[in-house]
Amino acid sequence: MLEAHGLMAQIFKVINQTLADRGLFLKAGTIVDASLIAAPISTKNQDKARDPEMHSSKKGNQWFFGSKFHIGVDSETGLVHTLKVTSGNVSDIAEAASLLHREEQFVHGDAGIRPVWPFSQDCQCPARGCLLTS
Repeated sequence: MLEAHGLMAQIFKVINQTLADRGLFLKAGTIVDASLIAAPISTKNQDKARDPEMHSSKKGNQWFFGSKFHIGVDSETGLVHTLKVTSGNVSDIAEAASLLHREEQFVHGDAGIRPVWPFSQDCQCPARGCLLTS
């Protein structure tokens, strides 16, 4: 119901604004990461079909079927400031820029976002060109 009416994004935005108003987001840096969330691949259900929003993705030498959470986390507090949910086949690179709030002094991320750095020239993030991998 929340997703059907677009309320999740609105609730998340209000929570983040409340935390920011109270000074809980320091905005010095962002940790960017993604996680695969498995979904059943079986077609033995009422519709005799797989969920059309789920797709296959390869991580290492193993295949997964499902969706992916892409998150941007405040490096000081550990609070999530950005969350995107996509199908499993969307790369970390495709969502990396959308996870930043553009006030970062640095960004931490793994090799999954390295090829996208630095971001496009219209990015106003002072951290442009500075990526620390972990």
